[in-house]
Amino acid sequence: MLVPLQQSGPYPRAVLPCGPLGQGLQPALGEQACQGLIALMAFTLLALSCAGQPSWANGADGVGEAFSVPLRCQVNGGAWRECQMVVDQVGSHWQLVLGNDRYGFQHDGRGLVRMRRGSGAWSRVEPRWTADASLCWDGLCAQGAIPLD
Repeated sequence: MLVPLQQSGPYPRAVLPCGPLGQGLQPALGEQACQGLIALMAFTLLALSCAGQPSWANGADGVGEAFSVPLRCQVNGGAWRECQMVVDQVGSHWQLVLGNDRYGFQHDGRGLVRMRRGSGAWSRVEPRWTADASLCWDGLCAQGAIPLD
C-alpha cells in the first residue's frame, strides 16, 4: 500500500492510512496494527542509518574488522618514510608498522596513552599535534589520514 504525501509547509509529510493520523480517511488498519506499522518504519529507518557505518567501526573486538591506513612516519626527528597504521579498535588499540619495527598503542579513553616497541615494556606517552599536522607520541610522529574515532 502506498502512503500518500501531503504538503505541509516546506516539507511533505506522510499520511498514514490508520486512525486519527489518516486525516479523514477511513482507517484501513486497526489502531494496534497502525502502531506496529509505525514501529516497523522507525526500526527500518534506524537500521538503514546504521548500515552506512564501515565494517571496522567498532574495531577487531569481535564486532568489526581490523584495518590498515598508509601513513608517513618519523622516528626521533629522522627522515619521513612510509608506514602503516594497523587499527585493531578505533581510538583504543592500534599499531604503527615501519619496516620491521612495530609500535603498539593503547588508549584508555580517559587520556592515558601507552606505547611499546615490539614486545618491549609499555610506557606512557604524551600525544601532541605539531605545526605540520603530524600526530606525535614522544619521538614517534605520523602524518596522513589518521583515524581518530
